[in-house]
Order: sequence, then structure tokens, then C-alpha cells
Amino acid sequence: MSSRISWLVIVCAQAVVACGDPEGGDGVDAGARDAAPDAAGPRLTTLAPEVESERAGFGYTMATNSIDTLVVGATAAPGRVGAAYVFLHRPDGWDQQAKLVGDATAKAFAERVAISENTIAVSERMPGATQDASDAMRVRVFTRSGVVWREAAILKPAEPSAGFAASLAVQGDTIVVGDSGRIVNNQHVDAAARVFVREGDAWIERASLVPTAATPSYAYATAVAIDGERIVVGDHSARSPSDTPVGQAYVFERTGGAWQHRTTLAPQFGNVIPHDTDFGVSVAMRGNRLVIGEDDTCATAHVYDRTASEWAHVIELDPDHNVCGTASPRVSIGFDKVVVAAPGKDDAEPLFRVDGAGYIFGTSATGWAEVPEAVRPMDATSAGSAAVLTADELILGAPASGTVYVWRL
Repeated sequence: MSSRISWLVIVCAQAVVACGDPEGGDGVDAGARDAAPDAAGPRLTTLAPEVESERAGFGYTMATNSIDTLVVGATAAPGRVGAAYVFLHRPDGWDQQAKLVGDATAKAFAERVAISENTIAVSERMPGATQDASDAMRVRVFTRSGVVWREAAILKPAEPSAGFAASLAVQGDTIVVGDSGRIVNNQHVDAAARVFVREGDAWIERASLVPTAATPSYAYATAVAIDGERIVVGDHSARSPSDTPVGQAYVFERTGGAWQHRTTLAPQFGNVIPHDTDFGVSVAMRGNRLVIGEDDTCATAHVYDRTASEWAHVIELDPDHNVCGTASPRVSIGFDKVVVAAPGKDDAEPLFRVDGAGYIFGTSATGWAEVPEAVRPMDATSAGSAAVLTADELILGAPASGTVYVWRL
């Protein structure tokens, strides 16, 4: 196997005290906006909403425009309706710029968020949905003019669907809405990655992406990413040729204005149980690099690089196996790094409790190499539920404590 690397950052947090002594004598306060830097490792700070009572679920999902703006979803605040908080990067850290909300009668606003430059897409459960689509979803689009964010559009499927907005990705004037489909007469239908394009003041659905020679599972398009003329769509329950549900990822490319299915990526050991299950549970793409998260009992990720017209498997990133048996991994790509985040597992018995973690893997002109990084245990099982990697920061969401952790690398 290719060499494995371990730029490692582990993070955990309790509701009040985030690190060290449970009495708080030497720990990091999860409620503090700026924790004391650790001179021995990366500088740690924390983010939370300006209103303390709105922390519930803060950090459940996150996205950044890779320039200066971070959006954080809090699905349980306020009043379990949900909100999205926008932070602007300053020389001394992140400052809250705006709070975005949806319909006061809707639920679970900001279960999914995405951002590109001055456009943010946020998922929302529709109020008053029919009995057959009680969890029907839609997407609210916000745009920024100056320092002010305003709602610009609402995106809906042709038929009410609980699978709509299963994932989101934004780039410029394009929004990709993952739609895992709906059930009609006991049949799974309408699964697609839906491409909306801004035309004037309106967002119009211009493409519906499904793979050729493959049947989408109920998990199709629960992970999507866009970069340039390419879109990658994950289906972590897609079946292998031997009919084993191991997962796949599909790459679509735009040629002459039309999107076409170009490549299907599958796990290397897709016919061997229990190896390589949930391949495609998360995806990230930047330029000619693609990262696909996989939950084969332990959280892992696969890196693919594109040369000529082919995607070549480069390396499997295998974090510390203390994260085995935890929630599905989240992946993010920075300029020369990849983060594999693995939310932990809470348990009344400390012996079986697993702390959430964010693992950074780096590369250079000479290839992938091990670069040891500081380990910062902080007792937070939900850390890693969302992850963002910028040019110089690792950002992890810990929604159970309503905290976002920021490491200056």
C-alpha cells in the first residue's frame, strides 16, 4: 500500500468544558470565542453564535468560499427551526456577519449549506407538506451585496420530495442540488443531481444528472461537489457487479454546454465483505484532485488525481483506527492538504466512548509524506460532523456542544 501520513488533529468537547481537567482548571472553554493558544501546536480558537441561547446544533454543517467567508448551519436554533450563521474572516479571526433564517413555520433550516463567492444555498423542510411527502425539502438561495445578505430565490423539485436537498454545492452561477429521490407506489424514483443555473434574477434547472448503465440507490446524490466543468456525485449504497451494496462515485463533465457521465469510480475491494462499504458517503474536488470518503468499518478516504482524461487512484488515507465504528467520515480539500473528519461515538460507558477527530494529510512536490502534527484531545464526540479546510486553517463542527473549532495551521 502507498505510504500513509498522519498530520493529525484530534478534537473533542463537552458542553461546558472542552479540554483537560473536567473541573475546568486547565481546559478550553467551549463557550469562549477565543481559547488560549497552545504554544506547542496549532493555534486554537472557537466560534459560536453571538446569541448564546442559539448554540443548539451549531456546527452541524459548514461550508466556505475559500476566500473570506464561512457559513455554519445550526439546525436546532432557535426553537428547533434552524439558522445559518455567516462569518467573515478578519486578520484576528472570524466575526459573525449575518444570521440567515427561513420560514418561521418550517423546520430543520440549514441541514445542508453551500457557498461560492457571494451566493449561499441553504436547505429547508417545507411547511404544510402533504402526507405522502411529509419531509419535503426545498432550497433557499441568498446573495450578498456589499455586507448585506438577501434572499434571492427558492428552489423546489417538480414534485414534493424528501430526497431533494440531500446535498448541496455552489460554484458561481451554478447550484447543484442532490436529490436522492422519492417513493411512489413502492418504487424509488426521481433520484438525480439537479443543476440550477442563474439566468438574470432567476435560477432555472438546466440538467438532471444520473449515471448511464447504473441504477441510483436511495443514497444517490447524498454527496455532491462541483469544480469547473466537472461534478462528482456520490452514491454510497450503489451495488457492485456482484450485487453487493458497496458504493460508487460518478464524475460528470460539461462539453458543449451539456453535462455527460464520463467516469465511474468504485472501491478497490468492492466484492469483499466487509471491506469498502459506503464508498462515496462524502466527496470533495479541487482542480484535478478528487477525494472520496468511505466508511468500511473505519473512516478512510481515497485520493484520485486526473491525468489526461483518466482518474488514477493515488492513495488511501487511513486515519488512526481509534475512529473505527464511528459516524461516516467527512472530507475536504485545501490547496495542498486533505482533511478526513470522523465524528465520534457517545456512550454512557467511558470505555466505549470515541472522540471525534479531524485528520490532515499533506502532500508536496515529492509526493505524499508523513508530517506529524500536534494532537489535541478535547473530549467532543460530535467534533468532525462537519469539516472545512482552508489554506491555513482546519475548521471542525461539534454540534452537540454548539461549538466550531478553528486550528491555525
